[in-house]
Amino acid sequence: TDMYRKLWPIVLSLLGALLLAGGLLAAVRPVTADISAVPQAPTDPVPTHYLTVTTTSDDGGMSERCETHSPCTLRRAINEVNYHGLDATKRVYHIAFDIPTGDPGYDAVNEVWILDVDSDNSSETFAYRSFGSYGHAIIDGTTQPIGRDLAEGPRIILRGDNQKGAFNLTGGTNIIRGLGFQGFGDNMVHVPATNDNFCLLYTSDAADEEDS
Repeated sequence: TDMYRKLWPIVLSLLGALLLAGGLLAAVRPVTADISAVPQAPTDPVPTHYLTVTTTSDDGGMSERCETHSPCTLRRAINEVNYHGLDATKRVYHIAFDIPTGDPGYDAVNEVWILDVDSDNSSETFAYRSFGSYGHAIIDGTTQPIGRDLAEGPRIILRGDNQKGAFNLTGGTNIIRGLGFQGFGDNMVHVPATNDNFCLLYTSDAADEEDS
């Protein structure tokens, strides 16, 4: 009995040490979280054709294309995407921007380029031709190589006349990234009930104020 009484404090000390060690291990154990439910941007489809918009002009009407007319405007680029929308090869167009500061649409104060969009140039219910039947359009405003810091907002601003929305997507897996929108109301981009369309857009009343 005396031996047990002598051993008991030692046992308690050992148990305390074990509990303390367990608590420390629990404290440093890495915490994992299931992020599978967090929305992720889809991977860009691999382009088969590349177009570069070099002007803020809205020329192009309903039929002119960058492959047939110069300079390459955004309207002509989208007309080309629409024109080849039913091709059996299912083209994937990447539309980039490289507009110089000498362009009349350059806003030097805000370091952005403003594309004034005339909805009368389109006979459709949106300011531009519909596109994306086979999910083959990437319009990327972040490709404009110069301008304000992209953390402050987009460098490419589309300014409508409050008559129509801007884009009508007719299929899935289209990417619209880094464009600012003004004057298109609440229906600036129509996205169909198909998978994998991704739009990173900005709307504003002024070129230097935008909400994502």
